[in-house]
Amino acid sequence: MRDEQTRNWRDDLYFTASLLEFTARTTHNRIGDIARRIGVDGIEGVYRFANLSHCLSFEENRDELVEKYAIGDGGFRVLDSKPEGITPPRFLSIGRSYANLAAALEPDPGQYPRSLYRLLTSEFSVRMEDYRSALFYSPMDYQLMVCQSLIE
Repeated sequence: MRDEQTRNWRDDLYFTASLLEFTARTTHNRIGDIARRIGVDGIEGVYRFANLSHCLSFEENRDELVEKYAIGDGGFRVLDSKPEGITPPRFLSIGRSYANLAAALEPDPGQYPRSLYRLLTSEFSVRMEDYRSALFYSPMDYQLMVCQSLIE
């Protein structure tokens, strides 16, 4: 296990956000619904053990979350919110965006899970899931401005 001094908290945040996005997509839920289901404590648990959990596949990690938090099929299909002929961004790309935004909103790594929860349960995440809009494809500073206006 990595020493707390050398641990890369941003990588752990990236893993956490990506896992939540992967779980949402594969269980046909919105990411905000997954975040609300597991709560801040659940997000903190994923984040705290990310340095170990990344050794498992995303499918194995998802299965643990699904079982632990009784996550069922939500009926949301990410492909329904994309323009025809456009492939939605990969879950890792979305995870990276959420991780960068959560870190920008809260500079203290100890608060990253709470920041991520606020971000994912806000109107901002609903807008990010709408691939007909340009929000996901916009520059980070614009995303941050929109995010701050929607979660405050």
